[in-house]
Amino acid sequence: MAIKMEFTGSHTSALDSKGRINIPIKVRKNLLPEDDNSYMLIRGKSKFIAMRPMTIWNQYMAEVKQKVGAGQKFEIISRHLLRDSSRQMLDKQGRLNLTKKLIDYAELDGEVQIFTYEDRIELWKQENYEEYLNATQEDAEKISMEYDI
Repeated sequence: MAIKMEFTGSHTSALDSKGRINIPIKVRKNLLPEDDNSYMLIRGKSKFIAMRPMTIWNQYMAEVKQKVGAGQKFEIISRHLLRDSSRQMLDKQGRLNLTKKLIDYAELDGEVQIFTYEDRIELWKQENYEEYLNATQEDAEKISMEYDI
């Protein structure tokens, strides 16, 4: 059975000196008991951290395997997806620990932009997020016009 979660919205959270951020309650409430308050964190396609609850992560990896097959292609893509990945559990205050490798990859410091949509959560440095939006503004306008959005 496919599990479907819908995350929608944008939030900010401060990265503390121990590499933790507070995950907003609106995001945490989407966790299922089977998630065990845990998320899988991986490098995003741009300079951000992508995270999914464990049930969604397991479903995502099964879909990847189905698309590419169980052989060498799956091994290759898995190694790249899992590079610097980290399974992290929320603490009692709703904070999530980020590894130094992921923090460095996403260039996080100070305020972290938490962007949520569909089944994934993205953690961005505010400046990188704004640069991405500016760089893709023209594409977004074309898509909007093409599909009357």
